[in-house]
Amino acid sequence: QQSACQVQILDYNKQPLYDSGKVNTQENRNFMVENLILDESESYLVQVRAWDEQNIASDWGTPCRFITGLKLEHAVFPFIYADDGEINPQTDTVWFRRDFIVDCPIRLAVLHVGSIGYHELYINGIKAGRRLLSPVRSQLTKEKQRVNLVTYDITELLQMGINVIGLWTDAGWARCEKIAPAFFCRLSVKGKDKDSTLFSDEKWRCVKAPITHIGGFGWSDFGGEKVVGRWNDRAWCTAAPDGDMVETKLVKKVDIAPGRISVPDVPLVEVLPVAHQ
Repeated sequence: QQSACQVQILDYNKQPLYDSGKVNTQENRNFMVENLILDESESYLVQVRAWDEQNIASDWGTPCRFITGLKLEHAVFPFIYADDGEINPQTDTVWFRRDFIVDCPIRLAVLHVGSIGYHELYINGIKAGRRLLSPVRSQLTKEKQRVNLVTYDITELLQMGINVIGLWTDAGWARCEKIAPAFFCRLSVKGKDKDSTLFSDEKWRCVKAPITHIGGFGWSDFGGEKVVGRWNDRAWCTAAPDGDMVETKLVKKVDIAPGRISVPDVPLVEVLPVAHQ
């Protein structure tokens, strides 16, 4: 049985930022770390070891990597949506894309996305992660409106030269919101020589996606979806797109105060010490 534990938090160079020292406790979760301020959009490591009831220490467990989210101290969050007469937010889904250039080696690239409605993220034609219909839930009641932020590590998906961020968006249950589907994003690229940041702004382009809602989206008339064959064609979010898949539509920006932004409750992976030998 555990009688004590020790927790260390390391930076990306594996240099210690925090060391709890030996703490006499039998608790092996919900360990409180105090007086430690971490940078947003950054990668860190945490490692743990424990002492048993005979006061014998285990080896250090394998360090677990985690990435910090976006601090909610920004004045506003710029959300963008399609402002075009041919796109009907009540029935249409929308493809958004943004091109940018990587001109130096990258250490870390973190993208934060918050959407009013659902989204799926693609980088250079490759789906980022295994998430479906993120952020899964949002609170859109008048009493408590919240848009949850989802954090993606896209370091391995970027390449030197031109890169493309692609977002498929659907209003979902947020169809009551006049600007849905809409989203906010912030890309933080940390290079070996310089850092750069990209936001959701009017430089994004969009086009109606080939998935359309059928029906009234209400009781006794929920309807379904019509999907055309080119849905699986990822050319819309690659550096060499075809034809009207990147047809330029007007993207409009609206600033939302941070009071409506939140980080969702995400269960953490339990970190355990290695077994005693």
